[in-house]
Amino acid sequence: MEVAIYLPPSPQKSKKLSDSENFILVWYNPADYGVGGEQLVEIRPLQAKEISQGIVGAINELLSQLVSTPRVVSQEELANIVRQQGTRLYLAYEKSGVVGMLTAVVYHCPTRTSMMIEDVVVDEEFRRLGIAKRLTMTALDWARSHDVATIDLTSNPTRTAAHELYRSLGFELRETGCYRLDLWKP
Repeated sequence: MEVAIYLPPSPQKSKKLSDSENFILVWYNPADYGVGGEQLVEIRPLQAKEISQGIVGAINELLSQLVSTPRVVSQEELANIVRQQGTRLYLAYEKSGVVGMLTAVVYHCPTRTSMMIEDVVVDEEFRRLGIAKRLTMTALDWARSHDVATIDLTSNPTRTAAHELYRSLGFELRETGCYRLDLWKP
């Protein structure tokens, strides 16, 4: 069972509304955080059958907030991503649409089972509400259910709030000789 709970920074101000096999919705009062109106945030893995042009547009918009020169992802590419065994593309939905995302990939090596977390981003209007934390915790729960030994992620050095979040969840900065070969570089 995969479940995700969105909890605002003050859990005592939230109330669980529904529970299902795939997700849990939690109500929070954004006025407590300087935003108006009542809202629900749902976090769940994207399924291929759910991919629409609206979802593609929302994901591409989020990616444009994550990197300065994002690659535009197509509907077909998203379908291929979410159909891959060991891959979850978690989306955070709010009444206005998709407001956050995280990609988690579990892979197996002779030495261990590991996970890589990529593309963690929350829409600028919804940051500092705990959505990135809930996305990450959802991926951590999935990792535990697959006997993952280690989880790696990278984060832009300028994203200090993200670094603070990852440290609060137990991630440690590694001193490593991590190399990359960019096959798309001209």
